[in-house]
Amino acid sequence: MGGHSLSTIIYSPLKPLLLDFIRRLIEEDEEDPILGCWTFRCGSYSSICTFGAKKVAIEFGGLVFGYLAEDNPTALVPKHACGHDFAIIEGRFLVDYWAYQVAEEVDRPVFDMYDPVDKSLVQCHYGDQESWIPVDINEEDIFCLSVRRHNRKVDIS
Repeated sequence: MGGHSLSTIIYSPLKPLLLDFIRRLIEEDEEDPILGCWTFRCGSYSSICTFGAKKVAIEFGGLVFGYLAEDNPTALVPKHACGHDFAIIEGRFLVDYWAYQVAEEVDRPVFDMYDPVDKSLVQCHYGDQESWIPVDINEEDIFCLSVRRHNRKVDIS
């Protein structure tokens, strides 16, 4: 592998920044006493996976991907929803605030897909990457999952 050790290939200074950003999202997540649901300070719903994914993607210049559960039957996330969205940063990091903090379906919010262990966990939790469809982070109507039912495939690397 070109004389590099595995730890040199896997390490990225971005991972601690992603983890710190997730920590800050957790700190700003609060229950809205009027609406009775959890929100970020900006007013978007932290209880909806798309909003957390959008915040991460915008902060780090990444993309949001998602899938309908019925189109990705091998995915373990989400357990009790019809679909799921998450951020992909630099084609390397899968960042999922919702599955970590809200649903507690994963044991970490950031997966490094260059790390063989994390890559295996991503495949287990998030299923077949061929089922992942890009989500328009400028789309305001996050309840338009049916629009994603087309077969547009995008290379995330």
